[in-house]
Amino acid sequence: LHRLIRRQRQMCIRDSASIEIASHGVGVYLIEREDKLGGGAPDEAVSDLIGEVESNALIEVMTSTEIDQIDGFVGNFTARVGDSTLEFGAIVIATGASPFDPAGRYGHGSDSKVITQAELDPGIDAKAVAMIQCDSSMVASIEMVANALEIRNNNPQTEVFVLCEDVKTYGIYEKLYRDARASGVIFLRYEPDNPPVYEDGIVSVFDTMLGDEVQIKPDLVVLGVGVEVGDRMEVIND
Repeated sequence: LHRLIRRQRQMCIRDSASIEIASHGVGVYLIEREDKLGGGAPDEAVSDLIGEVESNALIEVMTSTEIDQIDGFVGNFTARVGDSTLEFGAIVIATGASPFDPAGRYGHGSDSKVITQAELDPGIDAKAVAMIQCDSSMVASIEMVANALEIRNNNPQTEVFVLCEDVKTYGIYEKLYRDARASGVIFLRYEPDNPPVYEDGIVSVFDTMLGDEVQIKPDLVVLGVGVEVGDRMEVIND
């Protein structure tokens, strides 16, 4: 389920890009290898976005489809898609991704209290959880905030601290951030050159909003490590 949710968020970014491009009067081919958009799990935000994509006359959705080969140059590309040839001027690539392995960071791999967002069960029973943002991408931010909110919804007694450089939850995901704050998730911001420290079970961070150091003794430290790009780039490189 966790992988499915992550895939949905990645697809939302892709589909939002399609809508943005179409809003400028530019036609879009949206290629999806699955048999439908959305990843198959119920999600109100995803469903609304899919409806907007599918109702847009400038976006041609092609499901159960993969690009076999791309040729050409900027402004004049062609792609072989099954028995069809598409012509277009620019490419937005959604390659898919897998979680980055943070072995050694903050004791991950040696300290059982340190896990990644992908390894997290949001139904955990804990008094305090510290989430450390190690990757500031939009996908990582969305996953981090969504998990923080889910933990609070499942167990309002759990204190959740999100330690971040910057939270990138734009567009339809801005509400996710607001809901997380309203639920009691505490966001602490740090400078890139002064990241949090985790020693002897204590997470220490200099919060730029408070202008002071904050120390947390969490039951669990969850790393937001981002993702590594998937393997579909060979279609372009070939």
